[in-house]
Amino acid sequence: RSADLAASESREALSSESVTFGPSLAAAMAQILPIRFQEHFQLQNLGINPANIGFSTLTMESDKFICIREKVGDQSQVVIIDLSEPNTPIRRPISAESAIMNPASKVIALKASQMPAGKTLQIFNIEM
Repeated sequence: RSADLAASESREALSSESVTFGPSLAAAMAQILPIRFQEHFQLQNLGINPANIGFSTLTMESDKFICIREKVGDQSQVVIIDLSEPNTPIRRPISAESAIMNPASKVIALKASQMPAGKTLQIFNIEM
């Protein structure tokens, strides 16, 4: 019984302690982060409307392509940004519910709703 009491007291002591890191340890941890953030460009500078930059209109597949669905006036279009050539976005007059690029080649998949009920998946090779 005294062993149970000692174990309970040591658990309480451990749970009430807080751990703090010194400045040198915090600096070392900041240098070994698993993800490195680097801004390459801003989508607004490529002509993308800020209202179309969000989870409902933009997809990013791997580190190769970004697809943005946007509406310019009455026309819907899909903008494809090849991250190896970001200054030359590809704009296509396509209406789709969602769009995503294949990470290995210039193939796009488009999902669209059809009336009265149903879904359509279309796949296009942009290079052809």
